[in-house]
Amino acid sequence: MPKIGDIITQNEQLILQKAVVPKIKVICAIDAPNIDFTLHDILRSKPTQAQRPDFMSLYGWIMNNSSAVENYSIEDLNFIGRVFMNFRDDNRIAVQKFVTYVTRGTPWSVLVKNKGDMPADTTDIEENIDIDSELLSFVRKNSPTSDQKSHFYFMTNDMRNVGEYAIKLATNGHRVHVVCFTEFGNFQPLIDAGVRVIDYRDTGGVIDNISPKPINFSLIPIGEARVYEAR
Repeated sequence: MPKIGDIITQNEQLILQKAVVPKIKVICAIDAPNIDFTLHDILRSKPTQAQRPDFMSLYGWIMNNSSAVENYSIEDLNFIGRVFMNFRDDNRIAVQKFVTYVTRGTPWSVLVKNKGDMPADTTDIEENIDIDSELLSFVRKNSPTSDQKSHFYFMTNDMRNVGEYAIKLATNGHRVHVVCFTEFGNFQPLIDAGVRVIDYRDTGGVIDNISPKPINFSLIPIGEARVYEAR
């Protein structure tokens, strides 16, 4: 029978073991302008607040999804999420209100980039004001330096720069998720590399009031079959 001193020592060891085990990183990056552009293409009009992502719902879905994938406890997860967006002189006030709402009421941080007084239809790539470089820098900075596997979420349909890095992360054994509108883009290279591609409409109410998810065969991995039921 162990003595009281032995029990205390055992408890101290358990507490120490729990303290030194690092939490599993859940790193999330949202390309907000890309979401708005894509929603505009789907709706054929400017999306309303109700048609944009609900960030608390998104946070809850991410944490539940990450914990369920490998049977983690949510307490074992370290959420690091950032929304990336830009603004022009003519929408500065609206963006300021949005940033205030997100940073005061949700666990997300926000990076904003100033587009100055450029016209709304100016392409970000041409003017070198796209937010991809900041988004990828954020993900790289927060990526684990050890062999510990992490969860990464990229919320964007723009795979020109993000796709290559997402594939690299998946190849290194991390859990990588791309959340997007699956009717836009070819996601086969991502799926072949082990990246999980998820439609926004499958995230449990994160985005509502938009058209049903379309059928997209590029989401079917090579060699697999999928049944489409009557709707």
